[in-house]
Amino acid sequence: MEAVELDRSGQPPRLVIGPSIEPLISEYLSWYSGVSTPHHAYLLEDSSDGRLFLNYLNVAFENFPYSPINCDLLAAHREHIRGGLHKYESNGRVLPKYTWLAAYHDYICRMSADAYSTQYYEEADAFDMAVEVEARKALDYLVCSEEQRPFRLLSADRLPPLSTIVSDARGEKS
Repeated sequence: MEAVELDRSGQPPRLVIGPSIEPLISEYLSWYSGVSTPHHAYLLEDSSDGRLFLNYLNVAFENFPYSPINCDLLAAHREHIRGGLHKYESNGRVLPKYTWLAAYHDYICRMSADAYSTQYYEEADAFDMAVEVEARKALDYLVCSEEQRPFRLLSADRLPPLSTIVSDARGEKS
């Protein structure tokens, strides 16, 4: 029901992680060795409202750099967004949703290309160079949204510890 209300209220079209589930996610992620693990890439924070949401476009880069980027997925997502931007250009309720999607899409493409840059590598080898070339292909799929959204990768201190939810459930003060 909350998702339906968020959609009606004009909120961005995203799968939001509710604050009540954040401590459980924190506990799960703590089993791994830090924010550099792939699991952290599946959540982003929209710093305009502080909400965490599912980074579903991460599946295009899921096996990268050991497998190619799923450019078909990026192309289909881009075309869907372009179609929506055109179709709803006069609809003040729906257009902002597509504008948000375009900014999210472009953020992921740019971030993914930048993540594999060898610009600061002192000892980049042939594999590193090939990975950079492949990663830069994501830039070919930009929607070229003008809106820049303040998305952020999930940081280590963003989520509350599980003890918070346990204390709250017991009525204890932290």
